[in-house]
Amino acid sequence: MLIINSGMDGGMALDFTVEQIIFILSILLIVGMLTASFPHVLEYRRWSDLFLVGMGLNRFFYFDNVKLTILVEMIALVLILFDGGINTKWKDMKRVIVPAGSLVTLGVGSYYRYYGDFCKIHFRL
Repeated sequence: MLIINSGMDGGMALDFTVEQIIFILSILLIVGMLTASFPHVLEYRRWSDLFLVGMGLNRFFYFDNVKLTILVEMIALVLILFDGGINTKWKDMKRVIVPAGSLVTLGVGSYYRYYGDFCKIHFRL
């Protein structure tokens, strides 16, 4: 049994059996596959819709399980990256690989430069 909320802070505790979780995940997977298979019918594909659905469901379900949130986030990130990798054409990738690589290198380099300066100033390293 999976308890979504500990219920210690007065919130409503939701208990799901393994069968219910598998059923819900299978329904979500089927809906996701159908929407990914027919983007021309729907005329758009936006991952942000999933965030809007999640924020809408937050009004009805109290949820405070950090470990489960991180697990779901990791699985969603893997699916998003997989979807992007499968649907990207190599000719489109060749066009942007140099600017994207430069931007990533510049971003990571500036981040670690800032992080190093912060540690040097505040921790006297």
